[in-house]
Amino acid sequence: MAWVELRLPDGDVVRAAHGDVVGRLASSAVPIDDPWVSEAHALVTLRAGAFRLLPLRGQLAVARTLVREALLAPGVVVNLTPQLALTVTAVQLPGAVLAIEGPGVPRQAVPACCALVTRPTPALSASFVADADAWIWSNGIEWSLRVGAGPPRPLRADEIIDLDGVRFRTSTLPLEAAGGALTLGPALELEPLVIAPSFDLVRITRASLPPATIAGRPARVVSELAAMGGAAPWEVLAREIWPDADSIALRKNLDVTMARLRAKLRALRIRPDLVRPHGNGTFELVLHERDRLVDS
Repeated sequence: MAWVELRLPDGDVVRAAHGDVVGRLASSAVPIDDPWVSEAHALVTLRAGAFRLLPLRGQLAVARTLVREALLAPGVVVNLTPQLALTVTAVQLPGAVLAIEGPGVPRQAVPACCALVTRPTPALSASFVADADAWIWSNGIEWSLRVGAGPPRPLRADEIIDLDGVRFRTSTLPLEAAGGALTLGPALELEPLVIAPSFDLVRITRASLPPATIAGRPARVVSELAAMGGAAPWEVLAREIWPDADSIALRKNLDVTMARLRAKLRALRIRPDLVRPHGNGTFELVLHERDRLVDS
C-alpha cells in the first residue's frame, strides 16, 4: 500500500494513507491532542502520484508561508500552528495499490482500515463501523478481510467479496489514478464560475447565463466544502450537516443530498463535477483554474 510516515509534535511516528484525517480527536488516523488543532484539521490525499496535505478546519504553513496544500516528501515540515509541526520522515509510493469496487462504490484505492456495508445501500466507510458486514485492513505489509463473525483471511487483488448477494471486487489500481485527478477536463474549455457560498444558500454566476441559486442541504454541502478548503472525508462533511444522525442515517442522508445536488447542477447547466466523490469516500469541491470563491 501507499503510505506517508509522519513524526508528530510529541515525537511519535505514525503512518497515514490516502483519506486519513489529521486532527485533535483520538479516533483520527493522525491524532494530535492540542487545543489549537481542530477536530478535523487536515486531510492526507494521494493525487497525481504524490501525497499531499489539504487543510480542512485548520491552516497549514510550509517555511512560514500559509499554503492551500502541502506536498509531502521526506524532510518536509508542515506547521499546523506556529508551535506544532508534522515532519515527513518517509514515503512509500508503489507502482500500483489494492483497489475495490461494487454496486454504488466506484473503483478506488482501499483505505488502510475500512468497512463494507450493504444496507441501506452498499457503501465503503474509511473508518471502523462496529455493525458492518465486513472489514478490510492492512498491517503495512499485507491485507486482511473479515466477513461478519468469521476469522480474518488474507485479501488480494482479483477477488470477489460476496456479502449477501452484494458483490465487491478487488483489483490493482495504478498509483497515478489512486487519488483522482486534480481537475476533470481542460479548464480553458469550461466557463469560469464565481461561487458565493452562504450556509444553506449558494449563488453561482457565469458570464453567458443568468445567476443560479442552490438552496437547502445541497447548498450546505457546497458551503461546507468551501469552508474546509475543497475536500473532506464523507463522515466529516456529513456530520457538519446532520450532527445528531447515526452512522447509517448519516450516509443515507448524504447520498440522497448528493443525488439532489448533481440533478440541480445539471438542471442549472453547471458542470456536475463541481462536487464529486473520489478515493476512500472523500468528497471534493472541484475548482478549475479560473473559478473563484467569493463572500456572499
